[in-house]
Amino acid sequence: MDFIFTNRKFNRNVVLIEIPKPVIMKILLGLFLLISLPGFGQRNYIIPIDYFIDQFSDTNNLYRVYCLNKKGIKVWLTNVGNSIVTFKLKEGNPDEILLYNPKYKNGIIEGTGLKTIFKKAKLYTINIKNVLSIAIESTYSVETKYFNIDSCRNISKYKNDSLIKKYSSGKQFVIYIKPKINFKIDTLTICENACYNIVFNDGNFIKNGVVESITKDSIYISNSFNINTARKNKTEYKILKYKINNIAKLKLLKGGYSFESLSIKDADLITMEQEKNIFYIPCWYQVNSFSGDIELFRDYLTFNGFAGVKELDGNLYWNEK
Repeated sequence: MDFIFTNRKFNRNVVLIEIPKPVIMKILLGLFLLISLPGFGQRNYIIPIDYFIDQFSDTNNLYRVYCLNKKGIKVWLTNVGNSIVTFKLKEGNPDEILLYNPKYKNGIIEGTGLKTIFKKAKLYTINIKNVLSIAIESTYSVETKYFNIDSCRNISKYKNDSLIKKYSSGKQFVIYIKPKINFKIDTLTICENACYNIVFNDGNFIKNGVVESITKDSIYISNSFNINTARKNKTEYKILKYKINNIAKLKLLKGGYSFESLSIKDADLITMEQEKNIFYIPCWYQVNSFSGDIELFRDYLTFNGFAGVKELDGNLYWNEK
């Protein structure tokens, strides 16, 4: 919530009284609580006690938690670093205690109680056996579908291990392009499964195309990153075949939407068959920590070397390898 202060003109006869800053801060905090607390119950999520024990260890900066939303569906709640967690206690104890950033260890919950104008902040310790229910309220949190992080990581590792195995033996054709003039870049490499911007002698500009395969004299490249990007650009996804000596230019992304071209006339073009295991693997899988999706990244040739790029909803996004 943002506080908006406006400038107003005062009558000259009005006497302005200076209020001490600590009092002002208490008044503002009180106003904030009065405004925010009425909607408190509407934004609550339930954390079953076993969920709490599994997640709230002695970690101070918890980024997200899994809990139950108002429909009883298990979800992830992200951006919960400053959340308020409410503990409803069993009979014979106070009804409920609100804590900031609670910690849990060996059956004991510890945290700072909600500070108000009338009460000072207090450190609470609660035995988990005395807790009846737990709820969390976080004004700035985001709810997303639940996924098992460990399971996603295992699947991602399995896929990456398969790629490593694929590139651990065998040979492949690689195209080397070495500029004859000072281009600020040494030899450039075109290899299978990486992404490039290439112009051919017929004028066809392949933007964000992925090299499917390379033979001794030919290159097979898609006309778009994948089917989704082709659909986004309203084109039909195709795999095109060109003779290697029909490559006219490489367009290297310099940043934003600007490119710098290297004409093949100003470079030596060499095709060689080499062992796969002497190169970096040009593609890899990575878990999206927000959605749990396992995403495929490819090397993308830019003016500053290779960068990782993925596709989402027909758009391309960068990531470091």
